[in-house]
Amino acid sequence: MIKWTFLIVLGVGLMLLSACGGGNNDDTPCALVTPIPLHESIPRFYGLEVRAGGHEIELANVPVNIRRGWINPPIPDRYIRDSAVAMFDMADNATVEVRVRRPEGVTDVTVRPARAGITPIIEGDEVIFTLRTWGQYTVEFNGDPLTDALHVFANPPFEPSPTARLITDRIDGALNIASGETVALMPGAVVHGGVVMGSNTRLEGRGIIWGHGPTNFVQDGRVLSLNANAIRVWGQQNVEIDGIACFNQSRWVVEFRNSEHVYVNNIKIISAGNNGDGITVQSSRHVHVSNSFVRAWDDALVIKNYSPIDSAHQTFRNIVLWVDLAQAMEIGYETNAGNESWFGGQFNRDAQIYDILFEDIDVLHALHQSVISIHNDNRALVRDVTYRNIIVENAYMITPFRYLIDFRNGGMPHTFQGYRVCDGEHWAIDNITVDGVWVLGGDRNRAGWVFNDHNGVRPITNVHISNVFWVPDQEPMWPDMDGTLAGITYIASPFVPLPMR
Repeated sequence: MIKWTFLIVLGVGLMLLSACGGGNNDDTPCALVTPIPLHESIPRFYGLEVRAGGHEIELANVPVNIRRGWINPPIPDRYIRDSAVAMFDMADNATVEVRVRRPEGVTDVTVRPARAGITPIIEGDEVIFTLRTWGQYTVEFNGDPLTDALHVFANPPFEPSPTARLITDRIDGALNIASGETVALMPGAVVHGGVVMGSNTRLEGRGIIWGHGPTNFVQDGRVLSLNANAIRVWGQQNVEIDGIACFNQSRWVVEFRNSEHVYVNNIKIISAGNNGDGITVQSSRHVHVSNSFVRAWDDALVIKNYSPIDSAHQTFRNIVLWVDLAQAMEIGYETNAGNESWFGGQFNRDAQIYDILFEDIDVLHALHQSVISIHNDNRALVRDVTYRNIIVENAYMITPFRYLIDFRNGGMPHTFQGYRVCDGEHWAIDNITVDGVWVLGGDRNRAGWVFNDHNGVRPITNVHISNVFWVPDQEPMWPDMDGTLAGITYIASPFVPLPMR
């Protein structure tokens, strides 16, 4: 009897180990990872094979845009490339082995963000590395991140809220979340369109919001079923968004306008279309975004004013950015654009943007324009803004706007439908702190600094910059300008090591 019991237990154990693909040296290999299935309508990527915690992970094929310059819509197909996305949940306090097989071979690989401290191993045509915490990562092969990269989105465990309305399959068009409602996009669910959220609502889950494609162009006024936004929050209060993935949109992906108390956690965004801004916050207060990923073909994180309501009390913390076009962390250009008829014909003579924090931000690739930027193009007062602990892994901006730090009051070359005709009282930038920027690579000569106050007519005051480092040489970076504006102070301290997780 003891002999048969032993054989049965051994057989079951071998079956479980086989079902998990061989295990991964953990005591409970199957329990560590929960793969996220993909709806049949999501295109698959077949150039790689990924296993996490012993489980095979389906790969979504998400378009990205390799063009480094604006092009009028529609975007030609020749600029669009396939990109792989792997998504799964991992148990709390787990250590998960990830194996990526690339049949074409691997000569070099980098796993980002650098802050995670991951050192991959190459074994033949496989890359092996370990995740010690959930988060968003990229695996970049053979020195070609633009066209040969895998996005790995590891999430914490997920259970839907007890009162949530569950979406388990496919929705075409607009998903409207009524006031007071919680909606869970369950693993395997997809919205082919966009989500409109009311007040006191929550959108959660592991589902995907999938747009109509980057080569198409949708005007803002068109129906949402064509996906003018992936997630839209206009004029609402008390909104939560957690765990959702937004892919394949053609313009502003997530947009908050005239709203208050908005909380975003663990959102994943990849855009490849015109105006593909990742998260756009307009005339909104108390907006908090954390633990998220944005790969944008336009500004990644951007704050604007489009109505008499000021933008204020906003926090962006622990976010991974990849900027294919435009700016990484941008305030502007439209800092008081309410006088434009297509924004409602409203105007705020005393418009302000204030109390803004960017902290613990990893910029994997800044490939086009500025990393840290304030473009006050509309006579607003921009004040009390802090950038802290910013890591820029690849500063390789290719345009004339190739600046690491870029603060300017009006006078930009762009006119943007005449936004600069605003006649407000202010045109000033005041009380800005940049403390802790580490540039790991790219082109140091392109990571410039620029400040423009028009000879004091449009003042820039109380700007304090410290601890900006070029990591390859472990030395401070200096402003590349002739002289320094009176309102700007810079302190170069001895080198400080890269802050790690």
